[in-house]
Amino acid sequence: MTNIHDTTVASQARSPAHRRRIWAAVLALVLATAAAYHNSFSGEFIFDDIWSISRNESIRQLSTAFSPPNTFGETVSGRPLLNFSFAINYRISGKEVWSYHLGNLLIHVAAGLSLFGLARRTLLRPVLRAYFGGDSSTLVAFVIAALWLLHPLQTESVTYIVQRAESLMALFYILTLYCFVRGVDSAGARTFWLALSVAACLLGMASKEVMVSAPLMVFLYDRTFAAGSFREAWKRRKVYHALLASTLLLLGWLVWRAGGRGGTAGFGTETTVWTYALTQIKAIPHYLRLVVWPRGQVFDYGSGVVARVSSVWPQALLLVALGGATVWALIRKPALGFPGFLFFAVLAPSSSVIPVATQTMAEHRMYLPLAATVSAIAVAAWLVAGRRSQWLLIAAAAALAVATFQRNAVYRDQLSLWRDVVAGVPGNARAHNNLGNLYAEKNMPERALAHCRRAIELNPNFAQAYNNYGYALAKLERHQEALAYYDKALGFREHGSEIALANRGYSLFCLGRLDEATDDFIAALKIRSDCTAALSNYGNVLCSLGRYDEALAMLDKAVAVDPKFATAWNNRGNVFSARGTDTDEALRCYKLAAGLDPSLWAAVDNVARYLLALGRHREAVPYFEASIPISPDAGASHFGLGTALMLSGRPAEAVSHFEQALARQPTAGCHHNLAVALFNTGRAGESIAHFEASLRLDPQAASAHHNYAVALAALGRIAEAVAAERAALRIAPGFAPAREQLERLAASPGAGAGLHTPDGRSNDSPTR
Repeated sequence: MTNIHDTTVASQARSPAHRRRIWAAVLALVLATAAAYHNSFSGEFIFDDIWSISRNESIRQLSTAFSPPNTFGETVSGRPLLNFSFAINYRISGKEVWSYHLGNLLIHVAAGLSLFGLARRTLLRPVLRAYFGGDSSTLVAFVIAALWLLHPLQTESVTYIVQRAESLMALFYILTLYCFVRGVDSAGARTFWLALSVAACLLGMASKEVMVSAPLMVFLYDRTFAAGSFREAWKRRKVYHALLASTLLLLGWLVWRAGGRGGTAGFGTETTVWTYALTQIKAIPHYLRLVVWPRGQVFDYGSGVVARVSSVWPQALLLVALGGATVWALIRKPALGFPGFLFFAVLAPSSSVIPVATQTMAEHRMYLPLAATVSAIAVAAWLVAGRRSQWLLIAAAAALAVATFQRNAVYRDQLSLWRDVVAGVPGNARAHNNLGNLYAEKNMPERALAHCRRAIELNPNFAQAYNNYGYALAKLERHQEALAYYDKALGFREHGSEIALANRGYSLFCLGRLDEATDDFIAALKIRSDCTAALSNYGNVLCSLGRYDEALAMLDKAVAVDPKFATAWNNRGNVFSARGTDTDEALRCYKLAAGLDPSLWAAVDNVARYLLALGRHREAVPYFEASIPISPDAGASHFGLGTALMLSGRPAEAVSHFEQALARQPTAGCHHNLAVALFNTGRAGESIAHFEASLRLDPQAASAHHNYAVALAALGRIAEAVAAERAALRIAPGFAPAREQLERLAASPGAGAGLHTPDGRSNDSPTR
């Protein structure tokens, strides 16, 4: 076979008009992708992001980034380039998410543009040139890249930060092919482009194991679109193909070092090869359905498997047909078979017989295979309907962009994400557990209990679900019941036991069992020294013991590990409040905690009560108002708001809040302050009954006796007023307002005095 250099691509590239069209296509792809993903930048760290980014110490320094952790099956384990990319983001923005999202989007755009270049040059190969001559190759390649970039199936690999593993690998996979094509097309720079292809392949191997098929796919591409046969491909470029295959040595070494990814993948997991393979027979047709109709996407399908062939025989027949058609095409029509073989080759490592036990189905696995699928669709549409079909596909790409924008909204916070998962896969125990935990964090413990209970029903051996059930009980102050669930969780001896220890320690602390609580916190910190829950709760125990410096050391470490950990900031405020030496710092900590997590009632309530205690009544009002909807003790919050309003000179507004507080907890303080508010709004007659109720509940309150006397005097009941003032002085002989009132009544029986200012903290609970 004569080796004739193909100059078609090079000659077209020299045309200014053609070059302008290419750059216009590139600009359109970049702008469309940016528009579709512009709402993804605020999405927080979720799921595996926590262990691979937030708690990944190796990315704190660039020097350690090429040694990713390999303890619990972190996504970065065995993938040093992925880990290094996160280290770059950490250098730029620390734990702020924006640079991570920007990095993911840039990688996605780069991969899409590389696909555009690869598709355009492939369509101009001699075997396809008759169908895609002139500018048609640019148009069809643009459609392929647009469909791929804008498809909502890609969101899991772009918006979910840690799945950069998929997009980074895909970028280098496509670049390996693209640089190979450039090398074939270039006369003067052939060695340069082929060397870049080998380098891209090597980088891909350091990104994710799915890259394993790249050397084979390049060899198949060479046979199909360049050399014409495997023999000729090897004859012409044997050194290049050998070097490309040698990159598998790096992949093999990385896989060996990663072992079974912490027991989450490989043949040593609890998931059998047979059931996993059956599950993939179900999964792959589902992925294909999402390609043509992307409705019903799910972030986490769970770890369920298919146990019987009878459950998936229709899908099996479809896959046999597709596989048979691919093999036939590879033999008889290689150009038609190439996309099909690429589809199956890329899916094979994760969607065949090698179990990924923690995630038996995952949409991010379709990131690169989608390129093969949309290429087949766009090419087939062109062959059938010509240019008109491409404009219809461009309209479809615009619709997909809208769907991507909408799908990104699901990732805006963890609560919306896990609600969506539970709705999509109601039998997913992990989703119920995670949603339950979030509800507990958001002070919705009853909802949390329901979801954690469901998680336990679905998986009775789910340690995290028992822990989170206990956590929800603790939110309801049912600490004794919570202990049994924490013990159950710890009995499984699984990864994450430090969280259960920290939570059990907190319940023991609340039950007054400080020694046992301390033991749990110390045990948790031995497992993981940066366990923020243990650091924060242990700091609280030390504060209660008066060991303020030690408490601050623990809490300072907690907020250093996680500067957005609102509970730790709140507890830090408790230390300064208890020590009484720095009220400004205490208030700063409380406000910071409330700002970080507006649903953390303890922090919001502490800001309100601290401002009230400092005499800053008007500032306290909005915090009390914010605390009521999230308060587990709405009566106390209504009481606090009523007190702040009354002390701010708004007694009429205070009345309704004291009444609501009284309906929930008929304490002496509620009756007393309601009586004062009624008196100050000219309703002295109504106030008497509440003063009397207050004194029945707390007869030793001197200020209540005095205020009762003032109300009686205002109603002309002087003798009773005198008796009430004398009672106040028997309790507190030095109580000046009572003595002065007696003197006024003696000098002028009709004279009265103002009420003694109510105690803003008379119904308060301890600092939280």
